[in-house]
Amino acid sequence: MNNKRGLSAIVVNLILVLLGMVAIGVVWAVVNNLLQSGTEQTTTGFEQLSLNFELQKVLVEPDGDLQIVVKRNVGAGTISGLKFIISDGTNSKLISKEVTLDELESQSFIINSSEISDLSFVKEVSIAPIVGSDYAKGTTGNVLNTISSDYYSSCLTILNSDNSNGDGLYTIDPDGVGSESFIQVYCDMTTDGGGWTLVQSTIKGQPANSEWTTPFSTQLNYTIGSPSITVPYRLAMKYWYLIKHTSWAKMALTTAEQKKTFDKSSNFILLGVDNSTSPTKFTFTGSDNVAVFNYLTIASSIWNSCTNGVNYFNTGCCGTCILYNQPTLYHANNQPMVNVVTAIDGTTLQRWNNFVPLDRLNIFLR
Repeated sequence: MNNKRGLSAIVVNLILVLLGMVAIGVVWAVVNNLLQSGTEQTTTGFEQLSLNFELQKVLVEPDGDLQIVVKRNVGAGTISGLKFIISDGTNSKLISKEVTLDELESQSFIINSSEISDLSFVKEVSIAPIVGSDYAKGTTGNVLNTISSDYYSSCLTILNSDNSNGDGLYTIDPDGVGSESFIQVYCDMTTDGGGWTLVQSTIKGQPANSEWTTPFSTQLNYTIGSPSITVPYRLAMKYWYLIKHTSWAKMALTTAEQKKTFDKSSNFILLGVDNSTSPTKFTFTGSDNVAVFNYLTIASSIWNSCTNGVNYFNTGCCGTCILYNQPTLYHANNQPMVNVVTAIDGTTLQRWNNFVPLDRLNIFLR
């Protein structure tokens, strides 16, 4: 009997020991998970404190796409993506991109216009990192940098972004994330809906100096004067194709009537140059129906010489004389002359040898 009782006591003790071990195991599992979770949270927290990002550029393209350049500065931590918070000042759009970015590395991101179509325009962009190696499970960090969308590629993008202050001078970045620097341009923000970027002005009586008749390859990289519609000016011709556009226009002031004119080729695009090493002319597509550059039914070499190079100050005209260098009825030795020209108010314009003499001729793109 005593043996049975002794055996029962042993069994009970064994069961108690086993239950105790199970309980310890359960408690340890819980504690271990908490410790691991705490470690992960602490690590994530430290990573968030160490991460350092910089928005280097926010550029709005004419088609509404958004170019964003992000640089990661020195700072420890692992990221699997970035979140872009894009705002028009009233509404915001959150867009996530899966990406890895090493210290001191920069990357360019394109946000398609369709992704932000519910915003009226882009006013401000912020970024926040997705911390951790797993993009799907990563923790969103704090917003690390915010920048206003002060960079635009043309007068039209400024207008479309509701940042126009009327006609005048603006700063643009023609090639976006490319190597070209910012430039100052004159924008017409009123005529035909606005958004026109001035590339050239020729003025009645201006001197026919040699800087206007240098080779085409020189003209590509050389700007004459300061952007204005009332003084001689020509933007370096590389920007004539680097600034994205679909239309060209002639705007002028007539000599006889002092009337403003406007004529545009609404489907004409300069694509680039014929040879990157030794360029001699632009390449283009579309139709220049109002002879902004002169009639394209003429061979390209003639079209080019009427626009650029040694024939820049024309003694004969194809349709648009940038600056006619023989005396006219109005006794100006150098005077813009155009064949295709329309007064904005519908006035019938006086002609001399079928050309209308002008006080100024301004060439714009949009």
